Amino acid sequence: MQIVAKLKAVQWTGRKQRAHDLYGVYEGDVLITSFGVRRGSSKDAGHDHIPKDLLISPKDARDLAQCPMSRDEYIKKLKQKGKI
Repeated sequence: MQIVAKLKAVQWTGRKQRAHDLYGVYEGDVLITSFGVRRGSSKDAGHDHIPKDLLISPKDARDLAQCPMSRDEYIKKLKQKGKI
């Protein structure tokens, strides 16, 4: 998933039988947010939960995935919203 790479999200290890791979987004040593990416038989089900998990709008999530928004712009947006 492009958002995982762009945000430099770190995959959390844990129980292997989950329906989602879990990722955390960090700024320095501080966890900003976390989100899950579906895998396995339900991977075609979509990721409509991602915008809420990333604390941004669906349009911003699309911009992250399709490249108009950078990681730095994402962090700046969260700071402006008072989320970090």
